[in-house]
Amino acid sequence: MKKNMICGLVMLSACSFSHAATLFTDSASFLARLDPGFYTENFETNLGTFTPASGTEFNGGVFRYNMTATTGPLYSGSGIFGAYNYDSELSINFLDGNINAVGGNFFETDSTDTFLSNSITISLSDGTVVTYTPSAQDDYRGFVADEGVYLTTLTLAVDGSARWQSLDNLTVGAVSYVPEPASTALLGVALITLAATRRRKNARV
Repeated sequence: MKKNMICGLVMLSACSFSHAATLFTDSASFLARLDPGFYTENFETNLGTFTPASGTEFNGGVFRYNMTATTGPLYSGSGIFGAYNYDSELSINFLDGNINAVGGNFFETDSTDTFLSNSITISLSDGTVVTYTPSAQDDYRGFVADEGVYLTTLTLAVDGSARWQSLDNLTVGAVSYVPEPASTALLGVALITLAATRRRKNARV
């Protein structure tokens, strides 16, 4: 159980977003977009004495990240993970430069780990910023960065009103991009033209 005093809660209903990454609002669509080998952490195992140190690392396969809080340690309990202090931002730091997709359940709780339907803001290192109000703890958000962009951080903002930034079922992974059909067609035309040019040159020799 978290230890900070609860202040008054301000219920927000605004939902807005401005983002560069592709946004997914259900896990099935997001997971279907990922390459095989992605890593999902469900936080079912409590770490340490419920208060892991800021910087605790997670890894699965080729993907690694750590969690950091701006103030105090982290929190592990009730099958969720988050910041131990209500006045602390929670950041996920991707460590190897190979992650361009991240998704999960992002929400706020009170001091007893009870879900709160409050507005939250997610910021990604590529400039993506999403603000929304989850209606339930399993409300989902997934992000796939633009081609050629790899993510370094995801941050849950804090507004200082006695809410704890929390998450669950966090998935990180990679997405492969294929050429657009028009690009593929142009490449084919270029290759055919090059081959024809070479044949003409060989015929003159």
